[in-house]
Amino acid sequence: MLNATASQPRRIVLCVDDVGLDDAIDAAALELADLHRASAASMMVDGPSWSRVSARLRERTDGSLELGLHLNLTEAFARGGWSMSLAALIVMAYGGLLDVRRLRGEVLRQCDAFELGLGRPPDFVDGHQHVQQLPRVRDALIDVLHDRLPQQRPWVRCGVAPTWPAHSAVPLTARVKSGVIERLGAPALQRLAQRSGHAHNRALLGVRRLDADERGYDAAMRGWLSAASEGDLLMCHPARPGDSPEPLHRARAMEYALLTSESFGQWLVRERITIAPLRAIVAAPAASTRG
Repeated sequence: MLNATASQPRRIVLCVDDVGLDDAIDAAALELADLHRASAASMMVDGPSWSRVSARLRERTDGSLELGLHLNLTEAFARGGWSMSLAALIVMAYGGLLDVRRLRGEVLRQCDAFELGLGRPPDFVDGHQHVQQLPRVRDALIDVLHDRLPQQRPWVRCGVAPTWPAHSAVPLTARVKSGVIERLGAPALQRLAQRSGHAHNRALLGVRRLDADERGYDAAMRGWLSAASEGDLLMCHPARPGDSPEPLHRARAMEYALLTSESFGQWLVRERITIAPLRAIVAAPAASTRG
């Protein structure tokens, strides 16, 4: 059930992840932006479709879609760069074994690629598989942003779990996964961002297992919207349907169908939620927020 009581109006960021990975993902992100169903898009600058989508994104000048760097340390692309399994990265991060100098170089390389492709620095930075939160990775990231963009201060995505209402429609497995992501370093990244003058989102919504059916995903979306507070970020991974070599394409197409649906628009209205860029939320905070 949607929250039928008098919910406070609130603004959230809806961010499409993995732009640059596949043409169908890129097309979905642009369509959702045009429908005012997405306010942020996160870029994989070594991805197979990056050169094509970056050329299209250069043409967007209205400022309604914030563009961010999706820092990748786990996916191996033909162009090279850092890559290792997520499990190995976590073990090395918490074991203090990551080479900070090499990390800084990799963050800098991806920032350079972003600026080369789009002609401007990122509005925000997050991470593929939430790697931006890990020890040493978060320090290298903030150090590079401080040195490279001392006046602009891109905002940083933090994976803090939301406060779930009683009888949440979000499956227990998704809520547990949300808690695991938070424990990978979200509060530490949040504190580091605050000390360094970088804005950040509040809670992270949209965490789920990718094997849910359509009914399960619809229920989870209603649960995320019911749990949403001012300044939260709803992470999504849509792609237009059709032939695609991307292994998660079926799950992505299901997300696309819901996010472009009339039902999703009705849910936003009933929950009194507006999708907005984070810079607009931070610049003009609401008079009253939850949580």
